[in-house]
Amino acid sequence: MPDPSRSAAGVLAATVAESPQPTLSGLVRRVAQRDQAAFADLYGLLSGEIGVRVGAQLIDPRQCAAVVYATFVELWRLAPAHADCPDSRAWVHAIADARSRELLRRREMPGRDPWWESFEAVHDSCRQQEFRALAGQLR
Repeated sequence: MPDPSRSAAGVLAATVAESPQPTLSGLVRRVAQRDQAAFADLYGLLSGEIGVRVGAQLIDPRQCAAVVYATFVELWRLAPAHADCPDSRAWVHAIADARSRELLRRREMPGRDPWWESFEAVHDSCRQQEFRALAGQLR
């Protein structure tokens, strides 16, 4: 009879059990070193909760997606300066909140110029492209 500890599932389970789960702080430190795999892991861990958080403030799903993308692009840019942040989750949430407030302020400006509307659309599109370039494996 085969030994269950020698099966592929047994070996995989033992490997997963022995592998330490990366902490958010550890992932941020790796992102600060420009580790794209860590960026993908961080996105996988936090994008859902950031989307829910942003969705509570914004109604339009496209705006929510734009804010999530902007949050992670800014995280990539700022990570070297915040690699030793004691609360990485709070830091990422603060970025998302700031991007949400920025978008709300822009959208609520009185007497908005049609040129400004088209500029914002291009700006949001550029942020999405920049995000995709940073995390091409997330598509």
